[in-house]
Amino acid sequence: MNGHKIRILHDSETKEDVLKDIISQTKEEDSFMVLELDDIVRKVERWRRLLPRVDLFYAVKCNPERAIINTLVSLGCGFDDCASKSEIRCVLDAGAKSSHVVFANTVKRISHLHYAAKNGVELLTFDNLDELHKIKENYPRAKLLLRFRCDDKDATYSLGNKFGAEPDETGNLLREAKGLDLDLVGVAFHVGSMCKRPSVYAEAITTARKIFDEAVTLGFSPYLLDIGGGFSGGRNNNFEEIAEVVNHQFDFHFPDDGITKVGDAGYCWPIIAEPGRYVVGSSCSLATQVTGKRKKKDPSGQWEIMEYYINDGKHGCFFEVIESLPVPLSCGAKKREEVPTTIFGQTCCGEDVVCKDVTLPVMQTGEWLMWEDMGAYTVSMTTNFNGFKPAKVILTMSTELLLYYMRKDLESGYHSPGKEHLANPVITRPARYHYTNRRLKQENVLPDVLRNQNLWYTTLMWYDSSGMTDGSSWAVSSFVGALDRGNWRQGVSKATRFPGVCPQLMMVMVFQFAPSSIHRKDFDSETTTFSAPS
Repeated sequence: MNGHKIRILHDSETKEDVLKDIISQTKEEDSFMVLELDDIVRKVERWRRLLPRVDLFYAVKCNPERAIINTLVSLGCGFDDCASKSEIRCVLDAGAKSSHVVFANTVKRISHLHYAAKNGVELLTFDNLDELHKIKENYPRAKLLLRFRCDDKDATYSLGNKFGAEPDETGNLLREAKGLDLDLVGVAFHVGSMCKRPSVYAEAITTARKIFDEAVTLGFSPYLLDIGGGFSGGRNNNFEEIAEVVNHQFDFHFPDDGITKVGDAGYCWPIIAEPGRYVVGSSCSLATQVTGKRKKKDPSGQWEIMEYYINDGKHGCFFEVIESLPVPLSCGAKKREEVPTTIFGQTCCGEDVVCKDVTLPVMQTGEWLMWEDMGAYTVSMTTNFNGFKPAKVILTMSTELLLYYMRKDLESGYHSPGKEHLANPVITRPARYHYTNRRLKQENVLPDVLRNQNLWYTTLMWYDSSGMTDGSSWAVSSFVGALDRGNWRQGVSKATRFPGVCPQLMMVMVFQFAPSSIHRKDFDSETTTFSAPS
């Protein structure tokens, strides 16, 4: 995340507009990505609307960008599928509570178990006898989730060949855990990445209920169900269909009556899931440049095939098979002939093929292409193979989300960050805060997911291309405070005394917070002297 820039989107501005603008203003030769934080907020809001009983615990491996982690922390999400102490450290450093983290690698290094124990991360998964004994020896007070296997055979990526106990093995694992005096608190499963068959969740939840009941008969008090991932994240997905199946199964097997009777004891049923692609898949668009091309005949010698080379590839953002084809970013281009096409990556690896035998418009060397739905398993999978740099990331945010975070910065009383944070646009400083500001509610500038909640929020640092100093961070907060008191001219005067203050940001804040008697023309006259001193 260090060094990433944040770009504030205007009302009608799109990611495609941002990509074109960056290309037109720079001599960029490397691929780059635009990450839309608002898309992630919308995904969380949709999740909570369609799966109200399931707490979202993000799968960090999918895209560990610092801005994504911080945004999810601010929205009160948890983190699942943390596979190592590095991923655990990543989310804890961002302000996640240790109780909202699952160490979900079913085979863990001993040093990583010690790290989890030291940092209070108690939820661990297991699926074999050897792991139980390892946990008993190194972290006996851990709270355990038994992961069992239930696969969607049509899923894009199967996980059951590597993870999850077979259903007929779970009884033996439960008995061993009881004999070791370990604390089993629940059951977990994962149907496979990008599930195609929603009915498999019904099978899995039914099996989970049976394992719960057997655990109770052995003297455990299980209360937590982890339904894993498998939720697609692109624009075309089956999430609503999956949600309908899952909710129906909850009503039958884990009814939401507050307390469910199991024998003579009563248990509540917290339910979590570990979506990755769903959260970030559609949040990113990648821009790549055509660096070369050639024509070839097909094997019969009849059809011409166009072959293009781009400045990214399989060792970069195209590790996985792509779900959508690129769109040329040339402005005002006429309709072009479409031909059979192959696109190669930039490395000397013969397997570096981005897509093959697809139909695309004829393109020119130097032309830029936009690839959508590139948020999942792209930047997290990149390497420096052949000396090529990973794609740069540019963050975008709407004025509504900007105002939310700016407001939190002011009300937290946090005006002067330490110098160690100055390179980061997203400052990790969580604080508990109950949102009560009437003005913002009445003006309806916040997404529903951000209203009336007890949130963990993240302080953001805003700056233009020249960067921002401690003083200008104070100036922005001082400016907002002056606006709140109705003295917007005083706020402008204070804010522009320091380098790095963005005039566009000041205008956003004026027209959001200033009294209605202020007219745009009044402010425009001020902008003649509204540049930050050098």
